[in-house]
Formats: sequence, C-alpha cells, structure tokens
Amino acid sequence: MSKIERLEYTNKRVSVTSWNKSEKPNSPKYKEYKTVINASGFILVRGFYSFVFKDGEEEYSISFPNYEIETLKSVFKESEVYERLFSNIPTC
Repeated sequence: MSKIERLEYTNKRVSVTSWNKSEKPNSPKYKEYKTVINASGFILVRGFYSFVFKDGEEEYSISFPNYEIETLKSVFKESEVYERLFSNIPTC
C-alpha cells in the first residue's frame, strides 16, 4: 500500500462491464452516483476513482466506480496511507 501515491477522481462517464450488486444499477440507491442503463443495455457510471502508484519510472492506476468509495475507505481505514489518500478527495 505504501507505493500508492495518490487517489484521483475523474468525472467522465464510463461503462461498467459487469454488475454484482443485489440492487439494479438504475435503482434509487445508485441514483446519486449517476448510474444508468442505456438503451443498448450498457451500464454507465459518471465518475470513477483511481489509485495511482509507481513502479520504477512506470506509473499505473487501478480504477473503481464512484459508488465504491465508502467500501474503499473501509478497506484502507486502518492503514498508514488512509489520511494521505482520503483526506482531500472530491466526491461525485
């Protein structure tokens, strides 16, 4: 976890390739995250968070849909990087 340099928020619409939640993406629970199913049946989410880290000179990122931010916070809550990563993140 110490290699994670920052957490970034990107306010772009992205397609989610699978859905494993008990509630549908267009349910009221996910409305605040601007999650919709388009006419073609694709799940679209407005905004995502990315953990950015470096390995040598190369920079990498792992991205998560905006509705997962509370889960990510709970995973990192006890870590030494929590405050650095989550103290100034924008919300969707």
